[in-house]
Amino acid sequence: IIDADLRNPTLHAAFDVTNDLGLIDSLSRDAAPNHMIQIHFKSGLHYVLTGHTAPPPTDPLGSEKMQGLLYALRDVYDLVIIDTPPVLAMSDTLVLLRGVDKTLFLVRWEKTRRETALAGLRQVIDAGADLAGLVLTQVDLKRQAQYQYGDTLGYGYYGYGRDGAKRAAE
Repeated sequence: IIDADLRNPTLHAAFDVTNDLGLIDSLSRDAAPNHMIQIHFKSGLHYVLTGHTAPPPTDPLGSEKMQGLLYALRDVYDLVIIDTPPVLAMSDTLVLLRGVDKTLFLVRWEKTRRETALAGLRQVIDAGADLAGLVLTQVDLKRQAQYQYGDTLGYGYYGYGRDGAKRAAE
């Protein structure tokens, strides 16, 4: 997994490590990619932090160096996950999308406005990303259960028909 959110990195906090070597070092200081890959020993996950927060080069995520890094990692790993900044916050993300195999679009439950999510999704599709799906994050399961959607929890199905009338299945 690569933390490519250069303005708001969070992976180092999740693993409780210092953010002193990573992606920015590789892209701006020609550090070898294998020197920035770290291993979370509890899970076995290999990861790349953002690294030093010095000002990154112009368009770092869309750079040839970034594309070269991704190609090099493809030769070593079966799956490379890139955590990018929000699409609407940084245009570099859209350039990066063209160089990846699949894109998952994440939307924060009850925080991201529908219009904002749709605008971001449109940008992802317009950028030529191969969209694999949309993931709803940080769902409050207790609050979600109050809505009584779906049948996996024994609530039955709740929705709207073609005519717009509300229907609930028994």
